[in-house]
Amino acid sequence: MVKLTIYFITAAICAICGAFVHAEEGMNSGKPPETGKELQERLEYFEQSNHKVAVINGEYVTYMDVRKRIEVAVRMYMQEDPVNYVQKANQLFANTVLELSRRKLLTQAADKEGISVSKEDVDELVNKKVKELNGYENFIEAIAQQGKTEQDVRKEFETDLKVRKLVLSRMGNIPKDSSASILKIDVYVSPQEIKDYYKANEGKFVDKKKAKMRYIVLKFTNDEEKKSARELGESIIRQLNDGVDFAALAKLYSDFKAEESGERDWIVVDTFFPEIRIKVEKMNVGEHSDLIETDGSYRIFKLEGITEERKKSFVESEDSIKIMLSNKKYEEALAEMCSHLLKGAVIWPEDLFSRNRKK
Repeated sequence: MVKLTIYFITAAICAICGAFVHAEEGMNSGKPPETGKELQERLEYFEQSNHKVAVINGEYVTYMDVRKRIEVAVRMYMQEDPVNYVQKANQLFANTVLELSRRKLLTQAADKEGISVSKEDVDELVNKKVKELNGYENFIEAIAQQGKTEQDVRKEFETDLKVRKLVLSRMGNIPKDSSASILKIDVYVSPQEIKDYYKANEGKFVDKKKAKMRYIVLKFTNDEEKKSARELGESIIRQLNDGVDFAALAKLYSDFKAEESGERDWIVVDTFFPEIRIKVEKMNVGEHSDLIETDGSYRIFKLEGITEERKKSFVESEDSIKIMLSNKKYEEALAEMCSHLLKGAVIWPEDLFSRNRKK
């Protein structure tokens, strides 16, 4: 089953690839395959060849480069909408070709100027990703699903850092031969720029209404389980009304966060299911809800805290504004550099950067 699934995903990507690139002689006609035999032939061709989808100053972006990037997403598209997934996947393919071509253009410029980055910076990015995925084994499993090895990921991080160092050196933020950690250098934003932005956008800086709650979640997947979950939920409501501790019942019965006794972090009220948000608006701290049905579960919650929406002060907003403006300046400089590099580049297809804009 796994091999069959991978086959169809790969075949889908091949069909997308064939529809995307310019027509060439032989196997890549630019037309989608019409028969099972044609599909198999194209599949074998793409798998066994170093098929190009773009060329940047003589260096190829290949089908396999793109496949590694999009296979997981295409699988998700197929599961969500088996009939109409092709349009989304086709756009993703085009965007990914554009992204990889852009990265290659910038990497070539960085290499030409002798830009290098430290192993320590690459290690720091890898360790950060490992931490985000709760351990090295999870990290390896996650990248393997994308057809990547740790070395592939390290190479990508190295490329990202080289490009960042190139852009920052062009902006005057760091000498291109500096050995300083590139991770600790940001685009400069003046205090006055931060103040001016806050003053012009005060209405955007608000701390939205939040609630802190405990949950008891009773999941079900069919009518029989739904009936049992409802009966259990009604029993829990009776126990709560008799004064039994909510946390103890959550630890005993909940299918979600039972080990934390159903405790949740502060959550923005606007993000709740509508049926839960309506009840939160009417409840007092310390009260529990009745039994609420949502997609695939019954829920009971206890409101443990509430904060009203309020305007954030300049001091509270200063750091986030600085980061936002710094990133904006960097992206603008990056786009300007790409535009400059394209003027002297030899690109195939010639209209690659004009016909495949990200949507």
